[in-house]
Amino acid sequence: METLRRASASFIAAVLALSPLNAGAVSLYDGIKTRPAVVAPVVPTQNLPVLPQLPTGLSPITTLDASIPQLPTLPVENFAAISPAAQLIAPAVQQTPAPLASLESTSAKLEAPGANQAATLDATFDAGIASHVGDAISEYFGVLAPGDEPGVVVSKKKTSGTQGAPTDLEMENNVKASPKTNPEREQIAIRMFQKGGAKYDPAASAAKQPDFNRDGEVQVQEVPGQDGSVSHNIFVVKKGTPKPGQKERIIVITSHNDKVEVGDGVIDNWTGTTMVSHLYQSIKDVKTEATYVFATFAREEEGLVGSKRFLRSLTPDQRALIEGNINYDTIAIKGGDTNSWDNDPGQGENHSDEVLLAAADAAVAQANKSRGPSEQLVLNRAHLNGGDADSSSFRWQRPPIPGMTIFSGPEDLVFSIIHSAADNIGAFDFALYKNTYLVALALISWLEAHPLAHASPVGNA
Repeated sequence: METLRRASASFIAAVLALSPLNAGAVSLYDGIKTRPAVVAPVVPTQNLPVLPQLPTGLSPITTLDASIPQLPTLPVENFAAISPAAQLIAPAVQQTPAPLASLESTSAKLEAPGANQAATLDATFDAGIASHVGDAISEYFGVLAPGDEPGVVVSKKKTSGTQGAPTDLEMENNVKASPKTNPEREQIAIRMFQKGGAKYDPAASAAKQPDFNRDGEVQVQEVPGQDGSVSHNIFVVKKGTPKPGQKERIIVITSHNDKVEVGDGVIDNWTGTTMVSHLYQSIKDVKTEATYVFATFAREEEGLVGSKRFLRSLTPDQRALIEGNINYDTIAIKGGDTNSWDNDPGQGENHSDEVLLAAADAAVAQANKSRGPSEQLVLNRAHLNGGDADSSSFRWQRPPIPGMTIFSGPEDLVFSIIHSAADNIGAFDFALYKNTYLVALALISWLEAHPLAHASPVGNA
């Protein structure tokens, strides 16, 4: 976890790290100016009163807005009252100290009789963030002139959710919130998309068929089970703007939101579901040529049911627009690595297409050119025999849609954790999660400049 003084620059550093800064580079974030990092002044704290220690596992973050409506079809009447997860999914509360100029005022409020110290600090943090982070964004992110390639603009427009990329604290707390039941997981998946800036109308009918033209709206699709119960695919479209004369192309970024009964399901697969929402939040206000669909599928553990339902509901014309699928399943296991699923030939079907495996390798290599020796992103190809993932549903289409799954290995570590009581927050490694997140952004950047539709067919590994 970064210190309080550096948290406000975490998003800036992450995005700058992805951009090839050599002349003539073409990247999603090409054109970003490079300047010294903005660091907030160190605030002396020796005169501040000691606050009561928070209970273990809690942070001084705001609680979930109770006004956000529930998904009416789910049997959860008062989610905030029954689940600790509702207290952890909150807007980004940056780890930045109060501005030095307000220190005396803050101290006076803290020392006042009957003062609510936690609330005072929260308000002070929010005020400091609004000015410091806003100034930093203005300092680092200019607007490219019309026609610049690839025409990327980092929007300063405020949304109903959290502006900009999630902070480390927000990402880590969202993973820690891992709900214990599948209906709760669906509810929180919707709320994370909302906090990332998407709109959601609980009165809207469930989507029988995904609408790729509904930009920035949470869509919910029913997925019936063999027992008669109904689960839900949850997805949001981030609409792209193709170049004149080029057809629309769609990249589908996915996870599964369900868990098995045993264990907490943190690794398999709340890590993947939070990753999908964090990636949406990160590029929501970035102008892209490709359209991105961010989806979390239901009933993967029952045989990829949700992803199959999603694809079968598409028209042939919709399927033809999908250029590829990047799936995140079982990531950030403590002691593991960030891997693309590259099975050993002869040991079962490969669960990733070579065209995407090669794109991911190239994206990481390009991103690492602008990163220091201690900041290198890591992505390995690894074998995983005996499992399956939602990328297979895309690859089984006719004609096939290229797919790839990113996971955390090695193989023996995966099977020692998932579907067991060991799948809990103790198995989670945030540093590895952050590496996976940066790899994901690098891959999105690469695919913007190198469409898969233009790649030569290479088949499966």
